[in-house]
Amino acid sequence: MKSESKTGKQAVDSLTEKVKLLERRLKKCITANLNKLTKIEDTCNSTLLKLSKKTAALNKSDNAIKQALLTQLQAFKGIEDTFYTLYHNIQRNQYLYATEPEAWWDDYMDLKKHYKEEIKAEYLID
Repeated sequence: MKSESKTGKQAVDSLTEKVKLLERRLKKCITANLNKLTKIEDTCNSTLLKLSKKTAALNKSDNAIKQALLTQLQAFKGIEDTFYTLYHNIQRNQYLYATEPEAWWDDYMDLKKHYKEEIKAEYLID
């Protein structure tokens, strides 16, 4: 019976050693995996921070682009008005030239004289 008791005790001791060895291995594996997960989490957080900064910069750029487009649209509206005014004046002048060439010529000479005087006044040309 003593030998059976010794054999049983040895078996229990052997199993206890194996369990402790497995516990140490599991602790090492779990610790290593937790460390990897922590590194992955840090990398993800860093990437998210960079991404949010880039997104904020893009939003600012987007707003700047929208503002620039709005400014250009307003400028084009002014150009469009100028174009229609010029087109209207050309049509009017063509009609005047076709129906009353002398009146058109007088108007043209007055306009030319006016602009020459305006240029002289602006640049003080004698």
